[in-house]
Amino acid sequence: MTLPQDVTGNPRWQLAREIVAQLRELPADIAEAEVENRLRNILGYLFPELKYPEIAAQYPSGNGPIDVYCRNAVFETKRQGRKDDARIKADGNAET
Repeated sequence: MTLPQDVTGNPRWQLAREIVAQLRELPADIAEAEVENRLRNILGYLFPELKYPEIAAQYPSGNGPIDVYCRNAVFETKRQGRKDDARIKADGNAET
């Protein structure tokens, strides 16, 4: 995967910035799965050469599923106002 040296003028990246800005404005009651799906779609649009499993939602890992996975990056999504409401894993630690 190669990225342009300067992506500021690239229309694809500009559209992605606008979509990410829209993600910030989503209603607080939207399901986490919908946010994950939208983020995965953005990543797929930005990096069309990547396919599953390089971009995936609920990607399996040894410590439970990763919300959104993109090669070596992981994204943990939380509903607005719920960041401190993490599930407790079997080892007693919070998922985040």
